[in-house]
Amino acid sequence: MNSQNTHEVRRRFLDAATRDHVLLDLSEVELIVSTGIGLLFEMSEQLSRSNKKLVLIQPSARVKQVIGMTGFTEMFAYAPNRLEAEKLLG
Repeated sequence: MNSQNTHEVRRRFLDAATRDHVLLDLSEVELIVSTGIGLLFEMSEQLSRSNKKLVLIQPSARVKQVIGMTGFTEMFAYAPNRLEAEKLLG
């Protein structure tokens, strides 16, 4: 996630968030910059207000490290795959 694709991610998120929880597959994301972290924070906060969750699926060690450096690690739920993500939601 970078400043060039954040707008597209935001648009898709807003569409999905009106319906239910959001499962975000990060398996192909190698690097996340501050703009992307900010978007994840914004998404999580918005969902939380509606008692919904954001689950990050298969984030790389590097992405998790960057999230950890921001102090937002506990803000997100993590799952190794879609099936486990769905289990987290009950």
